[in-house]
Amino acid sequence: MTTQQSAERKILVPDASVFLHNPMAVNCLNDCDVVIPMAVIEQLDGMKKLEGAKGFNARRSLKYLDSLREFGSFSEGIRLPDGKMVKISIAGPEIIWGITDYFNSKTLDHQTLAVVYHLHRRESGDIILASKDLNMRVKANILGIKTMDLETEKNDVLFDNRFKGYRNIDAPEGLIKDCCCNGSRYPLEKIFSDVDGIDLAGLMANEFVIMANGNRKYLGRYDGNGDLCRHKWEMPNSCGIWPKNIEQIMAYHLLIDPNVEVVTLTGKAGTGKTMLALLAGLSQVSNGKKMYEKILFSRPIISIGNDLGYLSGDKENKLAPWMKSCSDILEFISSRAESMGIKRKKKNKSEDAVQLEALTFMRGRSIRGQFYIIDEAQNLTPFEVKTILSRAEEGTKFVLIGDPCQIDNPYVDAESNGLTYAVKKLSPLSIHGHITLAGGCRSQLASMAADYL
Repeated sequence: MTTQQSAERKILVPDASVFLHNPMAVNCLNDCDVVIPMAVIEQLDGMKKLEGAKGFNARRSLKYLDSLREFGSFSEGIRLPDGKMVKISIAGPEIIWGITDYFNSKTLDHQTLAVVYHLHRRESGDIILASKDLNMRVKANILGIKTMDLETEKNDVLFDNRFKGYRNIDAPEGLIKDCCCNGSRYPLEKIFSDVDGIDLAGLMANEFVIMANGNRKYLGRYDGNGDLCRHKWEMPNSCGIWPKNIEQIMAYHLLIDPNVEVVTLTGKAGTGKTMLALLAGLSQVSNGKKMYEKILFSRPIISIGNDLGYLSGDKENKLAPWMKSCSDILEFISSRAESMGIKRKKKNKSEDAVQLEALTFMRGRSIRGQFYIIDEAQNLTPFEVKTILSRAEEGTKFVLIGDPCQIDNPYVDAESNGLTYAVKKLSPLSIHGHITLAGGCRSQLASMAADYL
C-alpha cells in the first residue's frame, strides 16, 4: 500500500473487538483501505474454540477472511470488488520497536498498536484505528493515532427521539369526531386534504397516532396502505391486570395482532415490557383459539456481576436462575388471577404454557407456531438477532424486549446492539411493530432509580 494510495484513501486498521462484534465488518468499511494486523488473526485464532457468541464470531471472522483469498494474496493486498484494498500486516522487529518505549511488545493488542503506529509515522494520509475496545482507543490516543468506535449498525432513528412507535397530535375536535364516527378506518389522505398543520408525514407501518382535544381522543394505527385503523382506548382485562398507560395499551394491541410477526418493545426498567409480553402470550396459548402452541422464553446468558460458575442439573435447572424474571411474573399473574376469583382448569397452567429455551442452541432450528419472547435483547449483537429471527417458520411470533440503556455485553452499546438494529431495519415493514414504553409502573423507587442513577 503506497504513500500515494494512502493519501487518496484513508486506511482503517480494525482490532479484534471489531470482528467479534461483526465478523464481516470489512464489508461495512467504505471509502477506505483496510490493514489487518497479524496479531488480530492470532487473537481470533485463540478464541475460535470458545463456546458462545465470542467463539462463534471468531470462527466466522476467520472463515470470512479465508474466503477473500480467492481475490488475491493478503501479503500483496487483495482488491475487493467494491474497490477497497485489504492487507494483513505482520509486526516485525522494525515495526515493534516503535512502541517498546511505551508498551509491552509481547501483548497482542500492543502489536496491533505497533502496526497502526508504524503506518501513522510512514503514511501521509489518515490512519485510523477502528476499535470497540475503550482501552485500545485510549492507548492509541497516547500515541497520537486517530481512533473510531466502529458502529457498523449505528441507529439513527430510535435514540434521537424521532421514532417511538407512536405520535401525539393536537388535532381539531372536528377531526377527532370525524375519525371516531367513520367506522374502523379513516383515510390518511383525507386528513392531509382537510386539515392544515398536522404532521403525519413518513408514518411507519403499525405506527400509532394519538389525537386528543379536551375530552375527545382517538387512537389509530397506520396500516401501511393509506388508512388509520381505529383502536379501542383500552386493553382487555387479563388475569385481573389492567394497563397503566396508553403506551401499554398500544403495545398490547401489537402483541395480540397475528399479522404483526415481530414486536419490539423498549423502555427503562419497570415499564412493564416483560409483563405485557407474557400476558399477551398467555391469552393466545390458553384461550379457545389457541393461536400458538406455547410460549418460548429466552434471554442472553450475560451476568451483571461475578459469574456463579457452572450450574448443576438439566437444561431447566441451569436456565432457571437466568429466567427468574419470567418465573417471578408468572407467579404474580397466578396470584392476581386467584385473588380475582379467576379459575384455571389445572394447577400451574400458566407455568406449563411457558418453556425456557437457551439461545446457545438456536442455530439450525426451525420454530413453528410459537410465541417466542426474547428478554434483555439489548445484549444481543445484530448478527445474533438475524440468526434468531431467521429461525421462524409460519405461525411464529417473535417479541424482542429490552432497555438499550442497560447494556451488559462489552461488544455492543446503546446504538449498535441487536435490539436497536432490529427497530431500525424492520420499522418500514408491515409485519413489524414497535413501542417505546416510558411510564414506570413497578414502583416509585424503581422509576427514580432508572431515571436518576
